[in-house]
Amino acid sequence: MVQPSRILRTAQRAHKGQQENLWKQSLLRCKDCHLCFLAAAHEIKKATRGSDAPFTQQHEYKQCSRSKIRHNLRNTLFKGAILIPPRYVAFTEAMSEVDFEQDRLVFWTDGSRFDDCRCGIGVVYRTSTFSWTKLSWSAPKSIKSHVLEAYSISKALEIAWERFHDMEMEQRPSSVCIYSDCPGALDYFSKFRQTLAGLKELPYGEVLVGPGIIAAERLSVLEIATRLQYVPGHSSIQGNTYAHRAARKGAKFVIEKRRPGKSMIAVGAKGARN
Repeated sequence: MVQPSRILRTAQRAHKGQQENLWKQSLLRCKDCHLCFLAAAHEIKKATRGSDAPFTQQHEYKQCSRSKIRHNLRNTLFKGAILIPPRYVAFTEAMSEVDFEQDRLVFWTDGSRFDDCRCGIGVVYRTSTFSWTKLSWSAPKSIKSHVLEAYSISKALEIAWERFHDMEMEQRPSSVCIYSDCPGALDYFSKFRQTLAGLKELPYGEVLVGPGIIAAERLSVLEIATRLQYVPGHSSIQGNTYAHRAARKGAKFVIEKRRPGKSMIAVGAKGARN
């Protein structure tokens, strides 16, 4: 005879899978149903169990998160265009990005590494004609600059997905453009259009670049075109300058001890938050 608890767990797993499929298709999920309530209660019970070993619990959460990313990356490739025009053409096109367009969101990304191996990334974008959002993260030490640039591109893709997946179709932009001054990082994503084999070669590749690839694929489902484009660095282009400053801000912040599972730390106006 099958135990009732086993039947309940099977129903919860099936319900959770259905909710994930609805989320991937940008459809509304159920809220506060009986199975959702039981699942939430189970998660709270797990989180409070064995409070004398918090680091062990966080490590288990990290493994779960990485497993989920790996699962979502199956049969997935990067869905987006990559443009690396000649320097003078790239400069002209980037300088033309002066106006805020409601139907198009433009990101500027950068990575920074200091001589003492402290690292950071920055992502900036306009929220109106005169307003900018500037975001910084402290990255793991000793990461190569072109890998940091790939992290920042991935983070911009994640932000785009988070901003638009709950919007009505009429309010969504038609395209997302992400500028980077690192051709090497753009080459990574160009290869990811064919295969993700190179993802494992990058430090923290699955955790820090994988989510961006997943986000780009989901943006394509929403019929939002994604384009990665080269911009000459240190050319007095406003967006690129802001991204450079944001990346340096992230690298300047000293993290004495990173929490397990926290590869990237967001740096705010008053410091870092986990």
